[in-house]
Amino acid sequence: AMTMDFPLADKKLVEGANSGIYIDFVLRKTGEKLEIVSFKEIPAPTVDGGKIYKESCARCHGDKGEGAKKGIPLIEGHALEHPESDFLKQVREGGEKMPSFSDKMSEKEIGAVVKYVREEIQKGLRKETKHEH
Repeated sequence: AMTMDFPLADKKLVEGANSGIYIDFVLRKTGEKLEIVSFKEIPAPTVDGGKIYKESCARCHGDKGEGAKKGIPLIEGHALEHPESDFLKQVREGGEKMPSFSDKMSEKEIGAVVKYVREEIQKGLRKETKHEH
């Protein structure tokens, strides 16, 4: 999130707007003076779980979840038996040689990468048994 303190050309521009929205705006510069002359709300950007997986997970878990030197396979064994809540916790908190990603990813990004693993990498592979450590 970013906050900018440019003055508005007209305060009516922001009537009814909420904080935390994504906007596109136009600045006008007159001499040294900058002011916002128009803005509109735009959709929030989508989070690409596949891209996040490739950038943050594949080097340890393999491009297709097959596992690598540092990470377990995600397409076989007990990785298929864990519920989604366990995956979210593991990515968020780390453990068992895996680093925590809570300081590197937002909750939305963690959710998107877990969704990608569950719905794309593990598609059709999940077992219905409950796994307990």
